[in-house]
Amino acid sequence: PLLTLDSATEALRSSSRFIRVLESVLAVGNHLNSGTHRGAAEGFRITGLLKLLDIKGVDRSTSLLHFVIDSLESKESGFVNALEAELKPVNKAAGLHFDSLKTISNELTDGMKQVQNEI
Repeated sequence: PLLTLDSATEALRSSSRFIRVLESVLAVGNHLNSGTHRGAAEGFRITGLLKLLDIKGVDRSTSLLHFVIDSLESKESGFVNALEAELKPVNKAAGLHFDSLKTISNELTDGMKQVQNEI
């Protein structure tokens, strides 16, 4: 499980397309909030990504996430498929259970303490 999590983390860090998605979300957010104190943000909380599906366009069916992805796809044909390929390890990691990761982390911490005590 830790290798799976490590692979997912590396995929997110190294994915140029995922970075472009985040940059686009920030740009759209700044545009929507222009003229307010929130209109020149340099970043956003990761929890803000969860709201992208909830924010709908005037047609009430297109979410902000769909808008961002469609915009990126229109600029680069095959963007979505390439993004999906880059983030394949993330899909695998999404199936991990937090409790099992916590158990492994605790076991590693306990093992490190034992090693320190023996030294």
